[in-house]
Amino acid sequence: MTSVKPSLFVRDATGLTRQIGAFDAFLGNILAMGVSYFFVFAWYASGVFPGVDLPLTVFITLIPGVVVALLYYLFTVAMPRTGGDYVWTSRVLSPPLGFMTNFLLTFTWLVSIAFAIGWGISFGIAPMFAGLAIVDGNASYATLATNLSSSTWGFLISIVLIVMFILPIMLGTRPSFRLMGALFIIALVGTLVMVAAFFSAPNATFITNFNHLSGMNYASTIKTAGLPLRFTVGATVFGSIFTMTNFLGFFSSSYFAGEVKRVARSQVIAMFGSLLFLMAIGILVYYSVYYSAGSNFLNAMSHLYGGGPPYTLSQPPVLNFLVTFATPNSYVIIASGVALLATGLGGATLFSFVIVRNMFAWSFDKLMPSALAKLDSRGAPYIAVGAMIFLAILASALYYFTTFVSYYLFATLNLFIVFIMVSIAAIVFPYRLKSVFESAPGIVSKKVGGIPFISILGVIGVIVNAYFGYATASPTITPVVGGLTVQVLAYSTVPLTIIAAFIIYGISYFVRKSEGIQLGLAFKEIPPE
Repeated sequence: MTSVKPSLFVRDATGLTRQIGAFDAFLGNILAMGVSYFFVFAWYASGVFPGVDLPLTVFITLIPGVVVALLYYLFTVAMPRTGGDYVWTSRVLSPPLGFMTNFLLTFTWLVSIAFAIGWGISFGIAPMFAGLAIVDGNASYATLATNLSSSTWGFLISIVLIVMFILPIMLGTRPSFRLMGALFIIALVGTLVMVAAFFSAPNATFITNFNHLSGMNYASTIKTAGLPLRFTVGATVFGSIFTMTNFLGFFSSSYFAGEVKRVARSQVIAMFGSLLFLMAIGILVYYSVYYSAGSNFLNAMSHLYGGGPPYTLSQPPVLNFLVTFATPNSYVIIASGVALLATGLGGATLFSFVIVRNMFAWSFDKLMPSALAKLDSRGAPYIAVGAMIFLAILASALYYFTTFVSYYLFATLNLFIVFIMVSIAAIVFPYRLKSVFESAPGIVSKKVGGIPFISILGVIGVIVNAYFGYATASPTITPVVGGLTVQVLAYSTVPLTIIAAFIIYGISYFVRKSEGIQLGLAFKEIPPE
């Protein structure tokens, strides 16, 4: 009797169809980056690096952003498959390294879901009600703002939002992107309303409103902070790490490239278009708050927050709260707060969509149980979505009730490690997968002075991302919060996540081997579409 040779993949075709156009891919990248996160990162950067020139950080971070975008674009065009860097690095470097790289990103996006929704509640809606309390004099708004800032209320609301905004992925690709499109519009409109409000209020107007409504004094706040009243090169260069963190996400469309129509054209619009778009939004946001509130004031408020008097406001100096003193208008305050909530919900939906696709890719290679690659009649990987909701709720519990995520920048460090691995893969790609490289579209196989352009980009990528990884982990960037123990435990998640990835791969390898399947054989081929 002739034995049947096991298939390398779960099936001969993924079953996923190309339903995503250029705008949808662009939309996904923007949501991963976060239209309104500048509201929060302006506070972070100004607090840690007083003297930072926020608009200039946008231009500084654009350079490494373009390098990484080029790498992801070229790989996506060469191997347009669901799973993104998982497919490239596993085929170019090695299966364990490829899985580890993608596992790091997947873990980071999972934690980011908790942060995206948590920020929307604590930095978006809570300051919104606090601002309304100041303008309307309604004490119930102030109470509601306090309740929303608590862990219990935040967690319960997060569970509801996780189910509401991740479950629609179960309905298929088109409904998912329609939902994300609606959240994008809300976030963008609210952000532009806030920008217009700041630009409509010159500094003198802001000072008058602040002194009248806040219970604090504008000039005394700046004087008490005792900070240099100027921009500095060092603060701007190091402070750019926060703007870079805001930009991370422009590469997200590579992870569902197998579902994108006209990949080469669409990914140009998605990756480079999202970078330029968010660059414009960042410049508008930062210049508007400087015009109205002033850079020295923002530095002082960010520096003094949490240190007691003279900072007596109930909320942190996120920009959507400070706009209360630029234009004391309820509609402006609501639009600004809802913008940050919509940004978080849109990001959480997009992160979930990407994670589900990564799980699908692992399962399709038989690295994970085949159930994760099952599709329903709408083409949605429903089991993977169910697993995603459970993991998102778990991550939210860790966010609210443990110190595990006190150092969220460990997640940023993970992403720079991922970029380094992709850069290394780019260096050796023309030599390790010569046939794929030579048969790829001309823009991928282009050479400069006889050296593959993608390899040159890879070298630059290693250098740039190694620097940002170092800067992210530097105590200068992440001062000790909650004690040294918390810092050590938080940063230990980076090596522990890497170790966990290799353990998972090893277990899968031996399980498949016991079933008569050589797991490594699938990684010698590009997965089918």
